[in-house]
Amino acid sequence: MAANRPTPMTGKWRITPWVFVLVLSLVCLAIFLILQREPEYQGRTFAEWSIMLRTDRSAALPALRALGPGCLPRFVRQANTRDWRLPWKLRRWLPSSVLDRVEQHNRIQYNAMVNLALLARIGVNVRPAMIPLLRAGNQTVAYEATRLFRDLHSDELPDFFESFDRGNESLRLTWAALVGVSADAINHQLYTHFQLDPSPQVRRVAINQLSLNPTNRVWLLPLLQKALHDPSPQVQAQAAISLARKGESLDEVIKIAQSIVNLPDGYEAAFALAALGPAASNAIPQLIARLNSESVTRPLRETPSAAAALSAIGLPAVPALIGQLNGTNPLSRLSAALALRNINAAPPEVVPPLLECLNSNQTELKVVAALTLGGLGNKSPQVISALEKCLEHDDIYVRSDALRLLRKLNPTREWNGHGE
Repeated sequence: MAANRPTPMTGKWRITPWVFVLVLSLVCLAIFLILQREPEYQGRTFAEWSIMLRTDRSAALPALRALGPGCLPRFVRQANTRDWRLPWKLRRWLPSSVLDRVEQHNRIQYNAMVNLALLARIGVNVRPAMIPLLRAGNQTVAYEATRLFRDLHSDELPDFFESFDRGNESLRLTWAALVGVSADAINHQLYTHFQLDPSPQVRRVAINQLSLNPTNRVWLLPLLQKALHDPSPQVQAQAAISLARKGESLDEVIKIAQSIVNLPDGYEAAFALAALGPAASNAIPQLIARLNSESVTRPLRETPSAAAALSAIGLPAVPALIGQLNGTNPLSRLSAALALRNINAAPPEVVPPLLECLNSNQTELKVVAALTLGGLGNKSPQVISALEKCLEHDDIYVRSDALRLLRKLNPTREWNGHGE
């Protein structure tokens, strides 16, 4: 029986030492590659030179440019990893060693993106090496990489579109807002691609960026007119705003804005009408209808969209606003008072209903009425008394406006605001 046993150097035992040596060699090689020394220039590393950039720019810049190409692959490799995000509820149960390792990983990744941005800023060509980051599984990294590609080139568009289409909606929104300073032909392709996005918000942001481009391009107007008939009211409203800014297709803009202004998201259509000013006077009935239902969190700081549009239309809207002041709807009365406050040279017919508002139980309505009457130069004791009460208001802007008006209306008296 003993003669049938394989000897240590025959059969399957003969290859075991060689496998062990090969595996050990590969492990050592991997450790060497991972732990290899960071490149140096004149005895300092990239990190040390980047710190010196703040104090000795003339010496640090040449060093960073010399080290940059050699460090670039390492930075890309460090950045192109997944985030290690731990829920706060889970953190309390993990040992500190695990939390330290997570923080170290995220810090290395963050520093790598900072270094890549630094290299791009000092003139090192990082684009070819960073193309993989546009396709990164980590969408935060892909977004940060996109910021370095704001002036996209034609050969980079396929990678950008692949990254864009795989990103979630919030990242696509940010990308649509960031990219817009490339060459003319590139911008055309970008915005054409954005308009095929399934998210109305992404299409809306793309249209907004398109309209902010100062150049009057031949393809700009057709794209805006096409967006005016987008299935989403949000995109229609943004296209209406963009066309109104440029003074194009105004009749069609007013027609579209009138049709969507009273939808739940119609506030953007109201802002489109506000951009047209008195030319949008035909939309006053629709804006008054929105005035009855629109509310904002802080009306003294944030004017409702319908009120802003009516104040932009100006004097043609005053009779309708007076009718709302004489009504019983608290919401529309407040919005009407806000609109009248922003109309320059309002006629004297607005004074009686505004004085009546000073007797209201609505604190905000009384404040707006007092500030509006003071702005119109009304010096009656009722207005002065109401403005004096505004000096104790919680809102610093209300106190400041009231103090300014009191000093203007009654300069002989010394006025001191609360907290002044």
